Amino acid sequence: MKTLLTTLLLLTIIFTHKAQTYGNEWINNNQSYYAFPIAQDGIYKIDYATLQASGVPLTGYFSSRIQIIGREEEIPLMMIDGGDNSFDPGDYFLFIAKGNDGWLDKTIVPNPTKLANPGYSLISDTVFYYYTWGSGIQGKRFSLTNDPNYNSYVPVNFVEKTIYSKYSAAYADGYKYDQALGS
Repeated sequence: MKTLLTTLLLLTIIFTHKAQTYGNEWINNNQSYYAFPIAQDGIYKIDYATLQASGVPLTGYFSSRIQIIGREEEIPLMMIDGGDNSFDPGDYFLFIAKGNDGWLDKTIVPNPTKLANPGYSLISDTVFYYYTWGSGIQGKRFSLTNDPNYNSYVPVNFVEKTIYSKYSAAYADGYKYDQALGS
């Protein structure tokens, strides 16, 4: 009996230690979420009228509590609300969003380094972002900096740029392994 209890205790410790996260730890069950699709990288604007037309309740909370969650993390917002911390007609916010790429596909393949194209999702070109608000939270915000003293900055002699092209109109089978992604 003692051996059985010891074995069960060890197995519990091992499986608890090896437990994986599910990727939805960011969800707060005490908040409401409104989903909207994003298919391309870019700067997005959501205004009062759009939220109102979508059925989002816009009373009972301050604009400082508004959050956008995308790709399992909170996205900073540029809030344009007249400085009164109230989201009213004519107010809006801006945020930077990324479309879907292979960021989530890496979690479902045996070897993420062998993902065919990390810049292109195997499942969908669209990812969902979520509008939410909560009591007692302070949403992430961009802060404006007004520094007219440009002479104090040191210029750089070069600029680095990465150019990336997706060739997604056709699929080449390539060499076939015994397993789907090889090992």
